[in-house]
Amino acid sequence: MLILLLLFFNCAYCKYFYNHIIKTEFKSVNELTNIMTSKKYFDLYLEEVKADNIVYDPCLNDSLLEYPFKVDYYSKPKVTLLPLTFPKINIKQSWKKENNIMKGRISCNFIDFNLDLEIKKNETVYIDINSCINSKMFFLPNKVLKYALYDYEDIFQKIIKKLM
Repeated sequence: MLILLLLFFNCAYCKYFYNHIIKTEFKSVNELTNIMTSKKYFDLYLEEVKADNIVYDPCLNDSLLEYPFKVDYYSKPKVTLLPLTFPKINIKQSWKKENNIMKGRISCNFIDFNLDLEIKKNETVYIDINSCINSKMFFLPNKVLKYALYDYEDIFQKIIKKLM
């Protein structure tokens, strides 16, 4: 019984890290940075996740996001490779920028995690995402973060097609 209890706490309360790379067709880091730091990009993201009751803090009226900022909205999370159905929930995102890294914290009733998005270049421009689960409900497997980032990559590609 003690082993099961320890396994439960390990699954529910341990930090889980995941790194994900999104390859792009962009040739310039600045071009992709300008797109991803635009309010239009973020608005298209919120449209893709079918967000409603959206509140930006501070209120964003310009074409570029001003860091730090927070956004609060309601959405029904859909994680493709998990057989779970979630209700519409309140999701809170807070973002700041340190050097060239966009640092986000996303939280809701089920999970709280951090994202560091850095746009880099070798032969092509890519997004290097480092993520970490801070806390989550016990019934969510750690791999929920990995699948959420796969879904984000799909959303990213849809947004880029709309903007190009």
